[in-house]
Amino acid sequence: MPVERQHHPSLWISDGNIVLSANKNSGTEHESSKSEVLFRVHKGVLARHSQVFAGMFTLPEVSEFAPGVRKNANEMYEGVPFIVMPDSADEIEAMLHVLYDPLYLKLERRDSDLPVSVTPLMTVVRKYQLDAIGAHIAKHVKDDWPTTLDEWDEVDAQTQPYPANTFLQAWPLTLLPEPVAALRFSRLFDMKAILSAVFYDLSRCWYSENWPEKEPKSPFNPNRKGARWNLLSAQDFLRLGQLKEAVAKCIVSLAEENPSRLLSGNCTYSTDEERIKIAQEEISTEALASRDALRVLRRYTNEDTLKTRGLCRSCAQTFATKIRTLRVVVWGAVSSTVYKNSS
Repeated sequence: MPVERQHHPSLWISDGNIVLSANKNSGTEHESSKSEVLFRVHKGVLARHSQVFAGMFTLPEVSEFAPGVRKNANEMYEGVPFIVMPDSADEIEAMLHVLYDPLYLKLERRDSDLPVSVTPLMTVVRKYQLDAIGAHIAKHVKDDWPTTLDEWDEVDAQTQPYPANTFLQAWPLTLLPEPVAALRFSRLFDMKAILSAVFYDLSRCWYSENWPEKEPKSPFNPNRKGARWNLLSAQDFLRLGQLKEAVAKCIVSLAEENPSRLLSGNCTYSTDEERIKIAQEEISTEALASRDALRVLRRYTNEDTLKTRGLCRSCAQTFATKIRTLRVVVWGAVSSTVYKNSS
């Protein structure tokens, strides 16, 4: 079948000393393709960033270094060596743009679309071991998510409530980005450090709200965060359910705690044990009914908040310490659930 070949408009460099051929139609075998894009670039640029490319240029056969790559030591195109790549033209184009123009890669903070848009680039970057570029992209995605409870609280404390029935044309950058895209990215590129925050944020999302994808995007309701539910795997749906059960079990443990154990030895109110029991039940009920148990519990780490429930200062301090400990236990339960069999 005749093959139509076209030079890439900006990545056909006249003094380049290697030609890479990539299929214009992603996912189609080269032998049956009708259109290929040719990139004339420099061996030195590729080899400097990638040991895989360095190996390609020194050995006559390169399948050992990059499966699917076809190179014939005698095959030339316009006087320079010619290599047929198994990747799509879009993937090769993105990779070469980044190599030749560091400013080409625009990484915005808390961009919910970023993990989706850079996945094809990351795939080819990992394949050809462009480690510095891959690490830069991965770090940017990772930095959007807290990795500890203290970091989670710092981010969540900056979140301002929005009035009811608020609709925005863009997702606020003060809020955490859409979690499923980040989850899939972390699975593909082994970024386990963000899994606790991503899964916990996902547990706060509304099943009835799908993340807007098509342009123009429908307005966002910041009080009813959605997710790319259609992209969540069955395994991760199961893990999400297990996470919610684990969090609920921690909260129930507060209600079941013997109130006498939360009574301070310096208690000055004779009715505090009864009031502690009431507080245990009410706080547990509130946390269980909420989409965000950690946020509910954080309010009660404040001793003054507990004093409004009629507790003496000493018992309020003891109860607040218990709540702080419980929040650590909840975060630990989230982490142990999502890291279990997380490969």
